[in-house]
Amino acid sequence: MICFKCGKEITQTDDDRKIMIPIERPIYGNLFFHKDTCYQEIKENESEYLAENYDRIITTLSPSFKEEKPKKTKRK
Repeated sequence: MICFKCGKEITQTDDDRKIMIPIERPIYGNLFFHKDTCYQEIKENESEYLAENYDRIITTLSPSFKEEKPKKTKRK
């Protein structure tokens, strides 16, 4: 698996631990980070980091996802 922040592979060894942030809206998926380095950098401002990287998150979790705008309905 690839770290969302640095883009490097996360190995399954004791010295390369991972943490996962689940994303549920507008699309479901999980973002993985190196726990001891990359996640520590964003931990205190996690919500802000995710908001700033919204487009990249959508692209990463589902390249074919397109957020549709609500259709206008005609009022009678």
